[in-house]
Amino acid sequence: MSDDSPRAVVRRRTHRPARWSLVRRRASTVVIVAGALIVVAGVTGLTAAANLLWGHTDDVRAAQHALAERFDASDPPAAGPQGVGERGNLAAARRVSPPLPGYPVARLDIPRIGEKWLVVEGIKEKFIADAPGHFPGTAMAGEVGNFVVIGHRAKGLFWDLDKLRHGDPIVVQTHQRWYVYQVAERKVVRPEAMDEIAPVAGQPHAVPTKASLTLTTCEPRLGNSRRLVVHADLVRSQPRSDGPPRELSS
Repeated sequence: MSDDSPRAVVRRRTHRPARWSLVRRRASTVVIVAGALIVVAGVTGLTAAANLLWGHTDDVRAAQHALAERFDASDPPAAGPQGVGERGNLAAARRVSPPLPGYPVARLDIPRIGEKWLVVEGIKEKFIADAPGHFPGTAMAGEVGNFVVIGHRAKGLFWDLDKLRHGDPIVVQTHQRWYVYQVAERKVVRPEAMDEIAPVAGQPHAVPTKASLTLTTCEPRLGNSRRLVVHADLVRSQPRSDGPPRELSS
């Protein structure tokens, strides 16, 4: 079986550009692998529908509890010799080295639907069966660009993502900071609308100048013919030591 990981797909279809000429090409690279992302967002959506709907919530809770303990215990190990660094301002966090696949990288909290999860690194099924996954190669939380997170349209996961409204807060917690995003747009797109996860959502050739967040899952529930996409913009951040932002106490 061929290696269909995001990095392998990129290697097969693109050349490795030099330094920051990468910015524009990175958008194209993300779009190239977006097809894989969109498919994974509905991973085995029809064949596993019963499992995702019935009896899956307890599995998610148990897995999320274990991920929370791991996330809170220490800083995440990096795939390289250095960890994940953050600048902690609206200009964003600078990723020094990518996190290890499957490791929790952030806590995602959506007050509107009363749900929160640990987000893991990677989009393989073994990682996202019980957790939303960060799409490798896209921005990290708070970083300039598009922090892309995918999840199953399953009970306990992104089942109620369609309830989000314009202006709703989405709070992301990392080991260093809290990031407050505000929903800018919610839409339903066809699977081939691959530019939604570009560094500038909807503009695959644009250079990003701000931090944004994209959440994506299947549409409709228990189907995978379309994709539900939520875009949000970073509006502010604060140190983790300051405690939870006011959006989580209202």
